[in-house]
Amino acid sequence: MTAFQQNRILRRRPASRKRNAGYTVMEMIVYVAVLAIAINLCGKLFLSGSRLSALNTQALDRLLAVSEIEKEFGRAVHESVAVVPEAGKYHSGDQVVVFQAEPEEGAPHYVVFGAVRDAEHVSRMDLVRRNGNLACVRFDTFRQPLASIVFDTSNAPLVRLGVIIKKDSGERDKLRIVHQFAAALRGIGERP
Repeated sequence: MTAFQQNRILRRRPASRKRNAGYTVMEMIVYVAVLAIAINLCGKLFLSGSRLSALNTQALDRLLAVSEIEKEFGRAVHESVAVVPEAGKYHSGDQVVVFQAEPEEGAPHYVVFGAVRDAEHVSRMDLVRRNGNLACVRFDTFRQPLASIVFDTSNAPLVRLGVIIKKDSGERDKLRIVHQFAAALRGIGERP
């Protein structure tokens, strides 16, 4: 072998340069675009799930608050013997009902139920007449703000209460659910 042939063997270049490692610019652009779409979809799913969870929690909280009103309304009506037109400065009407309850230690006892504190909340107030004056012995206000409170005592001894939950400022006013409760005064349905 001549020196020329040996030199040529040493200088020999590979026949093709297509064995480059890595990606082309086009492949990288496609990869980044697919990754961005996947991240966007996952983000939307996470946000939708979070919103749905918050709405479910809010709806459950409202239902529990309305359930508290229903239970206390039933107790107030069942403890009472009659609907009376007034007790002191409180008068029975569309938003407030005054019940006469069993006397407490021989003193007349009244239960005022409805929009006593303000027009957006249901309250229960127990009054007892002592020494000619009405004294408040219990006052509870329920936490759920309401858009409407309506009592119906036209079919007494059956008393009905209808409430509509007040929507938050950001909520759509599409669906307004009326929660209605009915209870009978004491002595109805009891056997002698």
